[in-house]
Formats: sequence, C-alpha cells, structure tokens
Amino acid sequence: MIFNAGDIFTAAAINGALNDIVDPGWVTYTPAWTATSGNPAIGNGTISGRYRRVASPVGDMVEAEVILTMGGSTTYGTGAWRISLPVTAHAAAVTMRTVGSATALDQGTSYRSAASYLVDSTHMAMVTAVAAGEWSAAVPQTWVSTDQATLRLRYQAA
Repeated sequence: MIFNAGDIFTAAAINGALNDIVDPGWVTYTPAWTATSGNPAIGNGTISGRYRRVASPVGDMVEAEVILTMGGSTTYGTGAWRISLPVTAHAAAVTMRTVGSATALDQGTSYRSAASYLVDSTHMAMVTAVAAGEWSAAVPQTWVSTDQATLRLRYQAA
C-alpha cells in the first residue's frame, strides 16, 4: 500500500500497510531453466515459481520458490543447470554465495537433499555433496518423467 499526499490515515489503512511489510503476498513468475552447455527443454513437464519481497534491516529481501516437474518429453540439456531469479540479486549476496535449499524427488525411490545458491545476480544453481557436483541431467540422479526438483532461496535484492 502506498500513501499519497492528502491521504487520510485510518487505522485500517495503517494496518494494511504494516501487513504488506510483515507478510507480503506471493507473486508468481515463470523461471527460465538453462544449462552451462546445452539448454534443457521443459516439454510437457512444468516449471513454476513464486516470490515475495520482505523488508529487513539489511535491505529488501526476496524469498523465492521454484518447482520443476519433469515430463515425458522433457530434455535435460548438458552441463550444470541454472534457474533464473525473479528479482536481480545484490552484488553482496552473490559474493557471499547466498545459500538456500533444494530437494530432488526421484519418484518411487527417494528424496535427495541439496543446496541452492546464487551463481550470479540473475541465476541460482543446485549442488549436492552426495553426487559431488551441480545438478544436471545425471546429478544427483538420472532424471525421468514425474521426477521433481523443489528449490528455495532467500537473498538480498539489488
């Protein structure tokens, strides 16, 4: 909520503005899924994202979540995967290699935990110690239809 000159400040308006700061709503976005060599293609799979901006003492923070579900015609590209951010990250957040979480669901087999992190001001990547590397067509598993990747990251906006 934005106040303009001449606005009348009511308790409801002030509470609404405070709620926007304390608990901002989620905004959807469609992340771009790329790779360092040959790009993957979602095919009949799905990729969705959402984010919200949260005020904090260190500046505007962004909380982002992405769900990538593989389809039968999904291709996985070559090289390490990258997921686009909804809002450009602050240079300090990139320098610190801000870290979030990632989970790979190998349908019918297991869940694999990993970390998501900023690789630059516009992309995040996923890395796991189990398979010793960044996620790709064969890391942390050989991806197939109905497998799912869930990513979460909180970082300072530019």
